[in-house]
Amino acid sequence: MEYKEFVDIVALAIGGDTDAAERATRAVLQTLGERFGADEGRQLVTELPPELGAWLHTAGGAKAFDAEEFVRRAAAREETDPATAERHVRVVLIALSRAMSDKEYRDLVGRLSKDYAPLLPKGTEVGAVPVEGFLARVGELAGVDRPTARRATEAVLATLAERIAAGEVDDLVRRLPVALHAPLKHGRAQADAATRRMRSDEFLARVRRRAQATPEQAREYARAVLAALHEAVRDPDFSDVTVQLPDDYWELLAAPKRS
Repeated sequence: MEYKEFVDIVALAIGGDTDAAERATRAVLQTLGERFGADEGRQLVTELPPELGAWLHTAGGAKAFDAEEFVRRAAAREETDPATAERHVRVVLIALSRAMSDKEYRDLVGRLSKDYAPLLPKGTEVGAVPVEGFLARVGELAGVDRPTARRATEAVLATLAERIAAGEVDDLVRRLPVALHAPLKHGRAQADAATRRMRSDEFLARVRRRAQATPEQAREYARAVLAALHEAVRDPDFSDVTVQLPDDYWELLAAPKRS
């Protein structure tokens, strides 16, 4: 693949001009080079147009940062917000999958930890859903604006991650947009034997405190976020989460009033 073809793929996908596509490509490849280090970066260069090779070169060794940190670094390099950077990372990785042989691309993916799945073009379906879409659905179901939807989502996901098994939290991390990983990881870190036994009233109390909401708002937030999560993750994976919740959670898993 020629350099222009690569950049054109990125430009078409992000809806920008060549300059914007080059900025996004440079930011992602520089971060990828940082993640893989000099030795592995050199292996990638052989498969790509020479103009892209310089952006993968790095003087240091590999740095094993997670997907959330990858997006943060790419956003800083591109001087954009994390949600935009996450979309651009996915687009550049799509272009890489087309530019590289199947074997080399599989090797590239194999070097990344599992939480990178939402960024990969051949990952799960929900990985392609941007965080804006998830938050818009929460806002629609709960009848709230975007900032409130984000606050509600983060509160419910953090509390859910305290309640369910660590392995199920890891599965959600692999399935949800990278911008939603932080509350899941925070909740997982806070979890203990007591939180994994919490009943629905304590669940709602924690959501209320985290979201700075009234009891009724906390209930609506929980129902909206869990419904949006069900739509995004789908069965049987969502059932793997809900099977761990006792009967008193059923009311929270019912369809919200708004649809």
